[in-house]
Amino acid sequence: MKIINIKKCLLASLACVFINACDTVDFEDTNVSPNDPTANLTNALLTEVEYQLGLTTTDVSPSLYIQHLAEVQFTNASRYGTTQFDYSDLYTQPIINLERIISLNTDPATTDEVIAYGSNNNQIAVASILKAFFYNHLTDRWGNIPFTQATNLVEFPTPAFDTQETIYTALFDLIDNALSIMDSGNGPTGDIMFGGDMDRWKQFANTLKLVMAQRLSDVAPALAQTKFTEAIAGGVISNVSENILFTFGEDDLVANAWENRYNGNRAPDYAVSDVFIDFLQDIERNDPRLSKYADPIGNDDTNSIYVGMEYALTAPSTDRGTVSFITETIANDPTAPGILFTYAQVSFAMAEAALDGWISGDAETLYYQGIKASMDQWGISSADYDTYITEPKVVYDANNAMNLIAEQKWAALYMQPYEAWAEWRRLDAPSLTPALEPLSTPTSSSVSTIPVREGYDNIIQSTNSANLDNAVSNQGLPGPFDNYTKLWWDVN
Repeated sequence: MKIINIKKCLLASLACVFINACDTVDFEDTNVSPNDPTANLTNALLTEVEYQLGLTTTDVSPSLYIQHLAEVQFTNASRYGTTQFDYSDLYTQPIINLERIISLNTDPATTDEVIAYGSNNNQIAVASILKAFFYNHLTDRWGNIPFTQATNLVEFPTPAFDTQETIYTALFDLIDNALSIMDSGNGPTGDIMFGGDMDRWKQFANTLKLVMAQRLSDVAPALAQTKFTEAIAGGVISNVSENILFTFGEDDLVANAWENRYNGNRAPDYAVSDVFIDFLQDIERNDPRLSKYADPIGNDDTNSIYVGMEYALTAPSTDRGTVSFITETIANDPTAPGILFTYAQVSFAMAEAALDGWISGDAETLYYQGIKASMDQWGISSADYDTYITEPKVVYDANNAMNLIAEQKWAALYMQPYEAWAEWRRLDAPSLTPALEPLSTPTSSSVSTIPVREGYDNIIQSTNSANLDNAVSNQGLPGPFDNYTKLWWDVN
């Protein structure tokens, strides 16, 4: 992946808007905001969108839900105290900017102007792929969301909510169209992820398509299989070096959010959970990734003692020196990359597809391929991998294959919060115990369960109540702030 100096870009622009890939800087544009442009800087718009893409990889709530992490002092989120989540920033920042890129490269009045930033088709294709990513991200968090009418606020100031089924179908079409229009012209400038390499964007699109397809495996298996096999034929991630990452910058404003959390004004509040560390340290697993995922207690590399933070304590009084925190290679490195999609993730998806008869590959081989890919990703030696796959709870068992795949996928998706949460919801494995004293529970029951969706924010209720009420009714929710009614694709 091409790594550029994001800090220079940010300081040369306003409102977190970046200049064209930072290779050359024209300071005449320093005071021009691409969101209210006098010049149509599609390169700057793309850079800002990609930064927003990176931010999706560093969110906390889903990592708490699936118990990779636990809070040390303030356990409100671990106990499901947050029931409302606001999606407005995703619409008003990345999505509207992507629509602007597509519009400028489609309108005959501006196509000749913006072709300076890459071929029109390739700019549209990249913007469409990212649009599909963000809408998939939105719908997998909230379910029904504004889509068809979302960005035409002149005609639809209070947009209707589309069903998740409608959105998924439309996103597959959006991705397929993006792949079909890519041409041999220049890739977009301002692309800080791939440097305008359209082969990598093709790989991103097909990998996204594969992940989305498998999400539908229990609710629309025929469509899921079709799109899954199309994605493989089109070319998905095929080795660890092709993992799709976003590298942050050194400046605090564009740094990896974990570095900011660990080096801010208060002591870090996020440790690796006892659930996850106990899983990794199980004497029938002895997972060598433990030392890559977490630091020893007291951040002392000489003791090799790892202790997870007890999950969702009501009144914790834990000495921070007695629990293991996220490895300092993430927590203390502002440029540590956010992880979007990996070869391990793809391999486990293919192992499941082989079990389901979607593809002709061998599920056992693909299962071990997924483990090896994760080990390689985190710098584990081949010798340690060879030992690990002989451990009793790791050895492939055809009678327990799906559960093994799900467990290993959960372990491999560490630091991929929304992907890990989505796959845990879909697969219902591994088995996780909800917070014992939750701050919210399903309306219909006092029994605790882990959130499986995010509730709509009250500002949506106040600005678009009629359409929100329809969306709530359509999904069978007890109310807009419900976190416990499953999404359309989550039928297990």
